[in-house]
Amino acid sequence: MHSHRHTVGFVAFLLSAIVLAAPTVARAAAPASVRIPLVSSPPRLEDFEDMAPSGDSTQLAKVTDFIQQQPSDGKPATQRTDVYLGYDGANLYAIWVCWDTDPHAIRAHLTRREAVTPPDDDYIELTLDTFRDRRHGFLFDVNPRGVQADALWSEDSGADYSYDTVWDSRSQLTAKGYVIWMSIPFRSIRFHPANEQLWGVTLMRYVAHNDEYDYWPRVSSRISGRLNQEGLITGVEKRLPEPQHAIQSLRVPQQLAQCG
Repeated sequence: MHSHRHTVGFVAFLLSAIVLAAPTVARAAAPASVRIPLVSSPPRLEDFEDMAPSGDSTQLAKVTDFIQQQPSDGKPATQRTDVYLGYDGANLYAIWVCWDTDPHAIRAHLTRREAVTPPDDDYIELTLDTFRDRRHGFLFDVNPRGVQADALWSEDSGADYSYDTVWDSRSQLTAKGYVIWMSIPFRSIRFHPANEQLWGVTLMRYVAHNDEYDYWPRVSSRISGRLNQEGLITGVEKRLPEPQHAIQSLRVPQQLAQCG
């Protein structure tokens, strides 16, 4: 009888421990997210002349603390990257402030579109999983000279750079690194026709002189896949412009070819 009471008590203790631990596990598994604001006026590249926002751009949401994927998976990035995000009725804005302790080592070439490739150039990359299927996304690259590349991302086959759409970017090399301004029209991508959007996102910076890939949120090379490790963009509300079908590649996967 004494042994039975001990057994019952031990089981009750284990059940209590599991229940108490469950919320902690759930919180740890939640993806990183950023809530982006509706801006009263479009941000400008000139607002970041000192590698920090000024004027109306101070209202943008900030993402920082990038983590290496390569060469030292899981360690903090060797170079600081700050990304400022916002939107208005027509566009999603992303301004990348890329600090570098050795700015003379930044690699940036004026070359043809779609020719932004490591290790020839530093570059930044925004991937939007607008349907949150964690399999497909729209990918946008820019190097420090403003050269663009865009692609459709698939977890099965990687980046398809035959895809082209309409978007804008500007860049500025500085004494402390470089700044890239991106404006992606909502008409140039596809998404669910919901009043409040919830998109998957990865932000990546390639530091050429270190052959280093840095991500927000962390995208570990120890885990198969990229978009299954994505973060979330929230805060994009109200009805957005309908996607413009004419500028979409004929090779858009079925998941991305749905009407927005």
